[in-house]
Amino acid sequence: MTNSTNSADWLTPDVVEAVCQHMNADHADDSLLLAQLVQPNATSARTVGVDTEALVLQVTTDESVDDVRLPWPGPVRQRSDIRLQVVALHQQALVAAGQSPAASPTTHRTDAVASDATKEGIS
Repeated sequence: MTNSTNSADWLTPDVVEAVCQHMNADHADDSLLLAQLVQPNATSARTVGVDTEALVLQVTTDESVDDVRLPWPGPVRQRSDIRLQVVALHQQALVAAGQSPAASPTTHRTDAVASDATKEGIS
């Protein structure tokens, strides 16, 4: 018997699509902030994938459009872990941008990611 917390059986194409749609519809600014962790000159970013290892963004700069993998800071073994790791990446991005996660208005939006994701079945 396969334990779904130790395999990626739970990470179906429907789950990936739901995460991508949610991030792109409700958190485009956050995705850009995440992209700027690895591409400081990013002008736009779209979430195009997610797996147990990383969030995948399509990042646009003045020079190119590339897919960029942002490794999760912690383990992703089940659906709810995606939300937790997006929040962790967002907090890292705020710090890298010189913003305090506790004082930033986007922190509240990050909390909303968790709430919205739960409502949409992404958790």
